[in-house]
Amino acid sequence: MKHLIVILLLLATSLLGSNPKLYSVLGDPIYNNLIYVEKISKLYAFNSHKKELLLYINEVKKEKKVGFRLDNVKNKQGIKDYRQFYLKKLRTLIAQSKKIDLTIKHVTFDTIDAKNRTRFYAIIDTKHPTLNKDHQLQQHITAYQKALDAEKKQANLKKSQANYKLLRSYKNLQKLWKGHQKDAKIILDFKNSTQLVLTTQENTSQQVIEGTYRLKRNRLTLTTRAITNIDKNKQKHTRIRTIKIIYTIKKITTKELILQATHKEPIVLKKVR
Repeated sequence: MKHLIVILLLLATSLLGSNPKLYSVLGDPIYNNLIYVEKISKLYAFNSHKKELLLYINEVKKEKKVGFRLDNVKNKQGIKDYRQFYLKKLRTLIAQSKKIDLTIKHVTFDTIDAKNRTRFYAIIDTKHPTLNKDHQLQQHITAYQKALDAEKKQANLKKSQANYKLLRSYKNLQKLWKGHQKDAKIILDFKNSTQLVLTTQENTSQQVIEGTYRLKRNRLTLTTRAITNIDKNKQKHTRIRTIKIIYTIKKITTKELILQATHKEPIVLKKVR
């Protein structure tokens, strides 16, 4: 019993995956393209043609069943009239298929002219053979696709530039950043859009650098105004000194900042508030 079920399942699968042999030269293109017509019929762009598309789909499915039945009849002479009627139906379906191809062509042209990218991509995704067979249509599709790709590239570039600018703005940096440079603890406090305090703590000593900063591309330039050293006894020694320290921005996100001065270990920082 189990073997019989397996055989029946295999037979059913075989039938579903093939076409009738009778007049297969005419039938195969119709039956093989049905899956694409079904996809087209579901698109909003073809709403005004939905009725004719569904009628065509039902007719194709119906005739495919007829074709399989005729294939299985042993007495071919006894079904001569049925074979002729099937042939006539196939020719009718071919004519209807050509009309559908023309409809797809016109709707696609209209979609491109209207610059409706959503409908355009939906049509392209069906992979209907007509989209590649018609040379004129293919040229229009390729040209519009290139235009859309260029727009997308430009939009991504603008987004990237905006994000790049935002990350380097005071809006992103205004929080307190804590991290380390090798064994030293580091705190960066961006007071405003120009003022910065850099605190370094190593063992029991601490150094606080106050100054101004400037961000340009991947470079942060800190110009010191005052450097305060604090020893283990909390004694402070402040020097008024102007030094330019240039850091390369190795990484910057909304939560992480990595800076590195020339010949120095990188400073790895995390936003804490």
